[in-house]
Amino acid sequence: MFSLPNHLAWFVLLSQIINIALVSAELSIWLLAVIVISLLWRVLIIANKLPKARRFMVILLAITGCAIIAINGRQLGLLSAMLHLLSLSYALKTLELNSRKDFYQFIVLGLFICAGAFLFQQSLGFSVMVALAVIINFAVLLQYFSINTPYHINVKQSTKMLLQSLPLAIVLFVVFPRLEPFWQVPMAKSATTGLSDNVAPGDIANLAKSNELAFRVNFIGDIPAYPQRYWRALVMDEYTGKQWQRSRDKKLSDWLDIRNNQSFSPTVSGPAFDYQVIAEPSFKRWLFALDVAKLSHENRSVSSINMRPDYSLQNKNIISKAISYDVSSFYTTAMDVNLNPLIRHRTLNYPKGSNPKLEQEGQRLKQAFKNPQAIIKNVLARFSEQAYYYTLKPPLLQNNSLDQFYFSTKAGFCAHYASAFTFLMRAAGIPARMVTGYMGGEYNPDGNYFSIYQSDAHAWSEVWLEGKGWQRIDPTAAVDPLRVEQGFSESLSAEQNSLNNEYFNLRSYKSFQLLNTLRLKLATIDYQWTLWVVGYSSKKQFDLLSSWFGRMTSWKTGLIMAISLIFVMFMLWYLQRHQRVKHKQKPWLNLYQQGLALLAKHNLHKNKSVAVIAFSDHVFTISDGVLPAFRALSRDFSELEYRQASPQRQKQLVLNMQQHIALLKTQLRHYKAVPNQTDRSV
Repeated sequence: MFSLPNHLAWFVLLSQIINIALVSAELSIWLLAVIVISLLWRVLIIANKLPKARRFMVILLAITGCAIIAINGRQLGLLSAMLHLLSLSYALKTLELNSRKDFYQFIVLGLFICAGAFLFQQSLGFSVMVALAVIINFAVLLQYFSINTPYHINVKQSTKMLLQSLPLAIVLFVVFPRLEPFWQVPMAKSATTGLSDNVAPGDIANLAKSNELAFRVNFIGDIPAYPQRYWRALVMDEYTGKQWQRSRDKKLSDWLDIRNNQSFSPTVSGPAFDYQVIAEPSFKRWLFALDVAKLSHENRSVSSINMRPDYSLQNKNIISKAISYDVSSFYTTAMDVNLNPLIRHRTLNYPKGSNPKLEQEGQRLKQAFKNPQAIIKNVLARFSEQAYYYTLKPPLLQNNSLDQFYFSTKAGFCAHYASAFTFLMRAAGIPARMVTGYMGGEYNPDGNYFSIYQSDAHAWSEVWLEGKGWQRIDPTAAVDPLRVEQGFSESLSAEQNSLNNEYFNLRSYKSFQLLNTLRLKLATIDYQWTLWVVGYSSKKQFDLLSSWFGRMTSWKTGLIMAISLIFVMFMLWYLQRHQRVKHKQKPWLNLYQQGLALLAKHNLHKNKSVAVIAFSDHVFTISDGVLPAFRALSRDFSELEYRQASPQRQKQLVLNMQQHIALLKTQLRHYKAVPNQTDRSV
């Protein structure tokens, strides 16, 4: 009957807890409950508080877990559901370790869990945690085969194995062709982060409570001032009566002759800001840029980034890993000076009767002021002069009523003001649309880049003016000017901090200079990791190899790969040979060989095929017990050579062997006196 020793069972349980912790943030609370029950059950089994789980109980837990996954499948998405199923299998496997095959399957499942965790996070800190988990998993396997070896010895050996594999991994990473995957990672709905493709008035306020990183930006040359850093992400041109969303019909693409995933290409001129964006995985398609963005042909062909007719950027595939792209933003270029009739109709349309008071107010403004600029100025003046205020905790609105916000509560976040302003402009006959994205960003002087967090999420409006095209109007500037000039005000930052559920947040770090400096330095290291490792694309690989070896061709690429692999294999062979030489130079080997040499002088020879302990027993027998020192010498040598002893234990055993050698010399004098001894060898 297969069973694990008690101390190894606890080690196995520890590795399982570490592996599950890596993906726990992606698991639903109900499945986590099933997993915790399984782990607690395993704890009680190891502690001899409960008998081994019966098969029908394991089946019941499996059915419960599968039911939870099936019920939440639509919400989870395919990728997350697959991870849930893998985690459930891993948790239940520990309850049915009935054979060595089950134990091996358990180890393999644990390694798959570690690999699956990278689908959701690829930061440097998380990568280090996964590496530590892999070390523990292999240490468990080593412990199974050397049950009496101290744990730290196997952990050390596992770490050594991982480090020895790094040269080959680095060579393959650098020179092996970066092929596009043969399949796309299925979308994980529960994993999506950041802005949504539909926005109700309170949505961005909820997002602003998060300190999660959205993207980083490295400017090349001039850096725009804070009020210029409006990072465009999504353009909402359709209002349903409760929320804003992007139009989903294909009429616009057909009208503008944009087909087959071709990118809309705006005509740009004038000065520009040049920069590189590194977007974090969001499991969505949209990207970020300042207005008006322009991608180079090479950049667009590599990253499959397209520009939509609303001047927003969109990736062809879901962004499941960090993606980098280079942008030039021509900030003086006008957008759509000649407005397309279809776009005009769409950006003037709104559901009649959804907000009757705002409709009446729009008609009043249209009659009172003859030009759009005067209407815009009047509405912004109302926001500035009346009792409107900016808050992350706005009162609840009935059915997201813009009437209630504009005329009654007068308290809201950026999406409230942008939504009401955009609706009011349409009611007044001015084409308008709502834009969501991010604003500002935190500068990191160590890495010379900007970090934009989810808390920087922002919403604003765009109105179309004759002869000027689309113009950005941010109603937030009229209510809370500090928000668009330098970021959150002190009061809003304190409010954000009080609503943030994270124990350590940005405001907490910024309150302490030392902690904030350390945070920025660690962020710089992670930025370099993301830039050069996570963001190592086929284009970067091609540019790197071209800088080393000149113009790359197929035969040259193959030759580089072959030479690199031969070099790595040679290095591994050399290290192994060096270890063998070092192994032969171990002090206990010299001492044991001294003992054999002493015996050889008395015609007691050891054949290479004979085991150490077998030879010592033979010598002890034929010497009639006169040479016990050699038996002790062989026992200590066997422990040093074939078991993994601690350094302290090694020192003690070597000292013992030295004493045994001295004693053996004395005992061999008596052995000489034994008559009629002939040549003895085994």
